[in-house]
Amino acid sequence: MPIEVSESAPLARFIYEPAWTPLLGVYLYPLKYFAAVRSADPNDYLEVVRVLDVNGTDVAVTRGSGLFVRARPDRLIDETVALLNLLQCEMALNGLASLPITDTDVTERKLIGQYASITGGHGPYGERTWGHILYWLLRLEIWARTIHRDEMSTGQ
Repeated sequence: MPIEVSESAPLARFIYEPAWTPLLGVYLYPLKYFAAVRSADPNDYLEVVRVLDVNGTDVAVTRGSGLFVRARPDRLIDETVALLNLLQCEMALNGLASLPITDTDVTERKLIGQYASITGGHGPYGERTWGHILYWLLRLEIWARTIHRDEMSTGQ
């Protein structure tokens, strides 16, 4: 199977696909920023800047090093991991090294216009799955407030 990575796929083909489906994806680690200078726009990190064809599948790349594919019912997570690792290998051969992608790194994503981002996460690797960490930090804060409230109401 030849490795085919083309930068000619138009962004509109990925963003405005008529058969909308959710995204699956991952962020490279260590994180990269694909621009010479950071702009003042806080959303520039999430902007899809390139769509690459990897063995017949469109992979959207964000300025903040996110790699996203359309989540298809017939595609297993292992196939997505293999596809993203194939692209990552091509990037490594061109000087952009990153840790390998595993099934715990790939999570659900959301595409809004030309911006793609994490909507949740799982697994022990917070650098790639921030959503889960933020969820547990919020739960910890709620728990701490509940304990504090209970202590205040009982006078302890």
